[in-house]
Amino acid sequence: MKKPVLSFILVILFNFTLKAQQPIDLAESTVKVGGLTNEEVYFGFAAGDQIIFNFSEERGKEVKEVEIMELPATSKFMDYKTVKIENKTLTVPRTGIYKFRFKNSAIGGRVCSYKIQRIPANDSTANFNSNVYWKTLYDTTYITLPEAYREEEYAARNIVPVSKFYINSGSNATFLDGKSRIVVPVTLPPNTVEWYYEFTASRNEADVNQVTSNFKLASDLSKILDSSGFLGLGINLLTQPPGGDVCDIYLLDSENAGLFRSKVAFRYLTVGTRENLASGIVKVSSPLNQPLYLGIKNPDDMVGIHVAIEVVAITHEVKEGYRNVEKMLITENKEPYLEGQASALEVQD
Repeated sequence: MKKPVLSFILVILFNFTLKAQQPIDLAESTVKVGGLTNEEVYFGFAAGDQIIFNFSEERGKEVKEVEIMELPATSKFMDYKTVKIENKTLTVPRTGIYKFRFKNSAIGGRVCSYKIQRIPANDSTANFNSNVYWKTLYDTTYITLPEAYREEEYAARNIVPVSKFYINSGSNATFLDGKSRIVVPVTLPPNTVEWYYEFTASRNEADVNQVTSNFKLASDLSKILDSSGFLGLGINLLTQPPGGDVCDIYLLDSENAGLFRSKVAFRYLTVGTRENLASGIVKVSSPLNQPLYLGIKNPDDMVGIHVAIEVVAITHEVKEGYRNVEKMLITENKEPYLEGQASALEVQD
């Protein structure tokens, strides 16, 4: 009775052993490898597995390299200038992912047939999942690169600070000395796009001093100046200074500034000229490329006046060049992993 039982047990053990040792087909396929390219396939294997690999080029043409690599970077088998590989067997020392690479260095394509099998070491790994899954990893680094730049800057620049003058009446200037006319040079800086002057006049010096203590034309223009250099309706937001008595202010070129000073007939530019006004803020858009002067006259023949004036230019400057800029570089990598394992790299640890 003992012998039949023993025979039965041996048959069962033999069948289990035979089942465990039967090759399991993972892939049997054909892949076209284009000229000067690689093709790769990936499979997972359990520790103790045997890999059985077969390969052939269907038209009998050489393939530059056929390689089997254990990830991340351990080459297990390499064959060069091969047409056919039969039953190449490798033993898997530890569970991991293997890459099967076909490299074609010729210009013409190659048609590669391959078959990949595994023989489990025992029955416990017979149902091992050899599928390889992929996850996307993102890596962020920062690099410094030269970058061309072009910056435009509009600025309000004070070119004639608050200046005060006493201008005599016409009769007093003739008979009692003094000046009934003065000339203020206006030297515009390069890249001026427009300019402004603010003035006030009064017979009372104390009043003029009080008004000019609040002169801040450059500051006010800077506040309403946008990045395009456009003041627009913002100019209407500027507070006009008060004044007590009128004066005449003429915009003059070099020749007529001399004539004005000499009290002979002269010509003036109407764009920047104001007559019979006690105060104001005046915008001048042109001319911008020649020596200019503001001629200030007391129109009263009998009484002198005190006048204060401030001149501000709007400039436009362009800066170009290269500067180092730190940029964020995001790289994307695909990483293989097996079911129940984080990544191919972690399998090797």
